[in-house]
Amino acid sequence: MANEVIIEQTNLAQNITSKVKPVHLKVPTLMFRLAVPAEKGIRKAYDEDPLLRAKLSEAAVKVYDSIERQMEIATRGWDAKVEKVKTDDSAKKALAKEYQKLFESQVDLAVKAAQRSTEAVWTELTRTKKDYSKYKWKAGIKVSLGAASLITTVAIMASSGATFGATAIPGILGVMRTSAQLAQQCKALYDELETTVKQLNRNLAKVSATYKDASKAKLAAAEMSAMLIQKVLTVEMPSIKLCQELLGRGRSKCDGVVVKAHDIAKKLEKALNGVDAIAKKSDGKSKKKLEDISTSISMLIFGIQTEVKRAEDGKRNLDASEKIVKALAAKQPAFLAYVDKAMIVIDLGAGATGWSDIAQNATGIVLDLAVDKIFEKI
Repeated sequence: MANEVIIEQTNLAQNITSKVKPVHLKVPTLMFRLAVPAEKGIRKAYDEDPLLRAKLSEAAVKVYDSIERQMEIATRGWDAKVEKVKTDDSAKKALAKEYQKLFESQVDLAVKAAQRSTEAVWTELTRTKKDYSKYKWKAGIKVSLGAASLITTVAIMASSGATFGATAIPGILGVMRTSAQLAQQCKALYDELETTVKQLNRNLAKVSATYKDASKAKLAAAEMSAMLIQKVLTVEMPSIKLCQELLGRGRSKCDGVVVKAHDIAKKLEKALNGVDAIAKKSDGKSKKKLEDISTSISMLIFGIQTEVKRAEDGKRNLDASEKIVKALAAKQPAFLAYVDKAMIVIDLGAGATGWSDIAQNATGIVLDLAVDKIFEKI
């Protein structure tokens, strides 16, 4: 199982002290720990999905980094204040108390931010994984301010995943082949998305052109409104309705990419664990080759994270345009002025190319494992 601690940091005091080198103030020690909720459904998703773990870790690390950044500034400023009153013991003590209160308030803000940001990651996943929506996110956050410091490092990303049952090369080959096939399916979804978005933009342009033609007429406001309703919202209604249909289709393609991407990442992690397990039992040329393959699989997982973000950004663009199209379908002329803003811009070509590269690289790993003679003795 994956480590259920998203982040645990205990060396904030050491980090700030080494940067600021305060003369008068001793930086309070802080232990900041953020764990996955105890809900079994959430923990199962966390254990199986390396992309989810990476996003949660990224969100948690950003919050913690913010504490360090803010308290580094505060420590420098408050230490300078104490320097000015260093001969007045009561004033020094008062400033130290203020500094402590500031520290406590920053930690309180960070706890709330950590809950919000990790919950947002989970909520985003539930939009494509509907079966997860029944589980409510409530991160286990533990903070100890002023406790003894331990020297550890920030856990940027959980690295261990579900155990790989079959550590034999054939089992890994099967997982990698499936990953390559899923990546090809993602490319196909992007190709279909490209066609959908082109149709959508053509229809939006048609609606926009009709609106602009009507707007050129020098008519009274009441006549203009009537003309727009008649010409645009009647004559162009089929195009508006088609836009609605195309938007739904486009969102479905983006959701499909996100869901398949998470499935691929899970499979790749199983393959990665299998390769690493065999590498530990190998030596010489075989070990080096397996380590190179392990690196290649890790790079594939990082590449998938980029493609998931691209798909999620595309869906947000589609959602924004849908608001305008829905208003037009409801015969609200005021929204005609915003049709140009509804044009969809998604990095379509790069998305298809990215998935094509992932599929080819996964297939390359399959070939490396399948034909290389150095594995025959393993």
